[in-house]
Amino acid sequence: MRLFICRALVAALVLGVSPVVVQAADPLPLNLGVMPSDGTSEGFYAYDQGFFKAAGLDVKLTVMNNGAALTSAMMAGDLDIAISSVGVVAMAHDHNLPMKFVAPSADYNGPPDATVLMVPKDSTVKTGADLNGQIVAINGLKDLTQFTTAAWIDQNGGNVNTIKFVEIPFSEMAVALQNHRVAAALMVEPFMEAAKTVARPLTPGAAGAVAPHYLSMGWFSMDSWTQKNPETIRRFRIAIQKAAVWANAHRSESAQILLRHTKLDPEVVKTMVRAHFDTSGTVDPAIVQPVIDTAAKYGSISKSFPAADIIAPH
Repeated sequence: MRLFICRALVAALVLGVSPVVVQAADPLPLNLGVMPSDGTSEGFYAYDQGFFKAAGLDVKLTVMNNGAALTSAMMAGDLDIAISSVGVVAMAHDHNLPMKFVAPSADYNGPPDATVLMVPKDSTVKTGADLNGQIVAINGLKDLTQFTTAAWIDQNGGNVNTIKFVEIPFSEMAVALQNHRVAAALMVEPFMEAAKTVARPLTPGAAGAVAPHYLSMGWFSMDSWTQKNPETIRRFRIAIQKAAVWANAHRSESAQILLRHTKLDPEVVKTMVRAHFDTSGTVDPAIVQPVIDTAAKYGSISKSFPAADIIAPH
């Protein structure tokens, strides 16, 4: 036991988190919802690197393709904690659904951008003004991809009120651009890297249109579950913070885990812009508020509200 305690203390000090000793014989069950992409891969890293186990959690991973599906599964009682964009949880709050973030995940803190508006290679579009009256593809109507695009267009000389937004999966956007069915598409990695044979990026990157620094993804749960499971959440935060620190510092190793859990092209993963994860261990309202305000400005939610309303107590 003394050796176990020493190892736990050393690991905690190295990773910059508070040392916490967990009895390995007392794991707590956790049903965790994840998405198979680079920006939502933190759960895979915590699982494969043993951070969940070390924190005393017995985690069952459930993989779904989008935040809406994960939210539905959580409401049905099939998931305890899941990952989603700030926009999805803000919309849930807007509809009086009792969900809050319990831990941070991917954030945006400046270039290089993993979110970019792309146009066909032969397109003459250079600015937001050039997109006026055009059709633009986003991954989800009224979600983060739409209001990020809207903000970029307005900030680069365009008028978003003239734009027709259409919902197209990221995986199909390159074909839509190649066939000129849309004038532009907001793409994320790894799809943006794979699309470079038929499309080119507009600059600056779209992600910075929301704010210079903001939380894009986070781990959330239903209020009722959060209130009943404070110890599970405490352990989860420790594990996911370790995963964030590790992932930011170990790109090659994390890429191998990413490939094991997704169907991404290994060559694309080698060259694409990788996600950066918030390593604070807590959800800072200051980097959530810009997303809420932008969502309200462009009609994704009915009105803005204090970011603290969708953050569970720490």
